[in-house]
Amino acid sequence: MIIFKTIKKLLLVLLFVPFTCFAQELNDDTITKVVNIESAEVTATPYCDGWEEGYCEGYKDVKGEWALCPITPICPMAKLMKTEYKHGYHRGFKAGMKKAGGK
Repeated sequence: MIIFKTIKKLLLVLLFVPFTCFAQELNDDTITKVVNIESAEVTATPYCDGWEEGYCEGYKDVKGEWALCPITPICPMAKLMKTEYKHGYHRGFKAGMKKAGGK
C-alpha cells in the first residue's frame, strides 16, 4: 500500500514538471516578442510614418472629420522605389478608406 502511494506521488511529480517547464518557455517567448515589437517601433521609417497618417486620414475621409482613428495595422513593406513618406501616406489612405467601408 505504501509503495502505491509513493509511486502515485512520483508519477504526479513527473507529469507536472514538463508542464511547468513548457509554461516557462511560453513566458520567455512572450517577453522576446514584446522586446522585438518595441525595437521595431524605434526604427520607424518615413514611409511607415506616412502609412500611419494616411490610414487615419483615409478612414476619416469616409467616416467623417470627427471620427476616431482605428488602430493602425503594422506598416507593410514598401514597394520597390516607393519608400518615401508620400508613398506610405497614399497606400495608407487607400487602406484606411477600405477599412471604413469606402472604395
